[in-house]
Amino acid sequence: KQAELKEQFDKKYDDALLQSKLDEKRAIKDQSERDNMSKEELSNKIIQIRKHYDSTKDNIMQEKIDALKSLDKTYDENLKKFAQIYDLDPYVKVVWNSDYSKYEAVKKN
Repeated sequence: KQAELKEQFDKKYDDALLQSKLDEKRAIKDQSERDNMSKEELSNKIIQIRKHYDSTKDNIMQEKIDALKSLDKTYDENLKKFAQIYDLDPYVKVVWNSDYSKYEAVKKN
């Protein structure tokens, strides 16, 4: 699921970049077709497009971070619930192995 989330947000990021480049090309085309648009106006338009893209990129990255944190939290909660299933088991004990950052099932003494 984590890979799916990363892929989803990477696609959003790529789409935003593509749209930004298309907007820049459109602005350049508009400038060449309209005699009354100066190079300074074109530069300002491109700067505006890039600022918008930067803002969009930042938002996408923050959404990605938030989604991955939420997924990690859910994963940790589910692992703890799974480990608690074995609390009353007379033969198996589930313990956290901090060396490998994972739970392990061990035989109860």
